[in-house]
Amino acid sequence: MENKITAPGSRFDSIIMWISKILAAVSACALGIMMFVSVADVGGRGLFTIAARFFHISFAGPLEGASEMVSLTLVVAATLGVGYCELLKGQIRVTIIIDLMKGKRKEIFNILAYLVSLVTVGLISWQVLSVKLLEFLASTRAVSEMKSIPYWPFALLMFIGFVWITIILIVELVKSVREVIKR
Repeated sequence: MENKITAPGSRFDSIIMWISKILAAVSACALGIMMFVSVADVGGRGLFTIAARFFHISFAGPLEGASEMVSLTLVVAATLGVGYCELLKGQIRVTIIIDLMKGKRKEIFNILAYLVSLVTVGLISWQVLSVKLLEFLASTRAVSEMKSIPYWPFALLMFIGFVWITIILIVELVKSVREVIKR
């Protein structure tokens, strides 16, 4: 898979890629935590049932707060890895119409797609900051119901992820505009 953002010798692009890889690694760790908690929740029920029968104790049951932990780590896994995916052009794109176009028209459509994406992700970033993050920081009691996990670290990571996606979309937009101007 070819990486279209990093040109050889471009220090700025290599910094963008380095930060994206770090955020993607954090996202992958969150995904691993989600998998571990889910397996412990589902698989642990059977193991606890066997242990309860063998030792004549009754503690079999689901992992308390598992769905809560999975949903909170999903925020991290989903938002921090998208920037790296965008750099690798690994996201799903419907290109039925664009594939029929050639040359400058195709690049202009690409610019319009980046603009729509940039506006959408920019609005989400702004809303995460103004509604979620500031709300969570203002109220120190904003915690999850079962395990009393504070929400603000997850809102902060979600904000960082969306801001990073916004930055990457700006970089990609500028590169696409430069490509159209060169032609």
